[in-house]
Amino acid sequence: MGFQIKDIQQHKPIVVKRDVNNELGLIAKLEISDTPEFKVAIKKFQAQFAKMQEPTEDDFLAANNTEDSLTGEKLMLILIGEYMIKSWNAEREGEPLEPSYQNLKMMTANYERDEDMIQVVSELFTHAREMITEFNQKSADKDEAAATTKKKPLRSTAGTKKAAS
Repeated sequence: MGFQIKDIQQHKPIVVKRDVNNELGLIAKLEISDTPEFKVAIKKFQAQFAKMQEPTEDDFLAANNTEDSLTGEKLMLILIGEYMIKSWNAEREGEPLEPSYQNLKMMTANYERDEDMIQVVSELFTHAREMITEFNQKSADKDEAAATTKKKPLRSTAGTKKAAS
């Protein structure tokens, strides 16, 4: 008789998707799923964002506020560019651009009017916030369901008792 495995639950990934098609020409597919990379990134993002909600005196010193300083907006653009955009219609010299933070910055910088750039970024931020909220809710629901699932006790054998020494 072969070894039989029962009750194996297949991994059902949590996936949240959105399509962006705005009046300024950006067409993109956004998607997040519970990949190990995204889980690590979202934890770091949320920890850093929480820290920014409680600023210290050092946060406002000129020496600490360079173009390289992380802001909430930069964090959100990194998250969107690196982890959320799966495809888009951005091109450079006729060649498609891979979704990334750097390419997202370059794409948004190419809008002639600041209002257009702000509109596109604002729309991406809105979608990202909604997706993260939905992702967190689905994760919590999945964790809750897993916690309430009863595990079957192992079959025990009579075996032999060890003699007390």
